Amino acid sequence: MFNDEYQRMLHARSMNNRGALLDSGECGCFFCIKTYSPDKITAWINDETAKCAFCGVDAVIPESSDYELSESLLLAMKEYWF
Repeated sequence: MFNDEYQRMLHARSMNNRGALLDSGECGCFFCIKTYSPDKITAWINDETAKCAFCGVDAVIPESSDYELSESLLLAMKEYWF
């Protein structure tokens, strides 16, 4: 569905992403497959990488015009990375 390069690009958005998340209206976790508002995030690694508000895993990506933040995208990411 998504090639390796695309998966790596998306994965990079789960790291050092505080600014992107705070500018985003929605985010999603590719571990627990939940989408939610970034203002629910309360835990950060090194104050820059989000931990999911529901499962605590650092697998959160912001909404972007580069991709649709959908359940199928998050499921594909989970299958690839976990």
